[in-house]
Amino acid sequence: MDDNPHLTIILPTYNEAENIAELIPQIQTRFSGVPFLLFVVDDASPDGTADVAHKLHEQYGNIEVLTPPMRRGLGAALRYAYDRVTTAYILSSDSDMSFSVNQMIELYGTIQAREHDMVLGSRWCPGGSYEAPEFRIRLKKMASAIGNIVVRVLAGLPVTDVSANFRVLRKDAWDRIDAVENTNAMLFEMVFKCHHGGLKVSSIPITFRDRRHGDSKLNLISEIPKFLVRMFYYILRYRFTGYKLKERS
Repeated sequence: MDDNPHLTIILPTYNEAENIAELIPQIQTRFSGVPFLLFVVDDASPDGTADVAHKLHEQYGNIEVLTPPMRRGLGAALRYAYDRVTTAYILSSDSDMSFSVNQMIELYGTIQAREHDMVLGSRWCPGGSYEAPEFRIRLKKMASAIGNIVVRVLAGLPVTDVSANFRVLRKDAWDRIDAVENTNAMLFEMVFKCHHGGLKVSSIPITFRDRRHGDSKLNLISEIPKFLVRMFYYILRYRFTGYKLKERS
């Protein structure tokens, strides 16, 4: 077996010490047959998330803790990490255990089997699900379901879920889009630019569960207006003219 890593798994974190203490060992076990690197992108968490990641690196030897120079949002943290990847594939996931490690390995296997440029985990395609036992989670579920329908129709996308940070893509695809968003809108931006640039984007069904430990950092009241502004910007600029990818380096 080739021991050179072909995959980098990226976990953005802010106050996720308890979650990554469980999640990372699960990833190491499930991906034991796959040479990979793991980036923990930590926005200076006060709960010691980075310390937990460093200790896990001492055990496993394939973990790197990245600290962006400024805390500017999920999109900025992901861009900071993606730009530092040297492997052929990038897989990013929330670190709160909302998505299962088994689904991670399925994502990775799917992009290789389909030979697509990006494969998304979708809560809204046939076979996908969004578990919402509490009222506040049901509100988020409703907002996500309606929002993704609107986005898909207006933006002309072939997938049903663009807002989940649970996806795998080829590093070559990342290098050819000029992602600029600092907020959660970057998740949409990636899909939009890849698809309208002519790259192949598809999805697989996944199950979303509420976080294992801690509180959600997503504020829908503040994020939705910012997302809508950026979405309409991309639609008006590229929807009918296409997006020009950067040349391969």
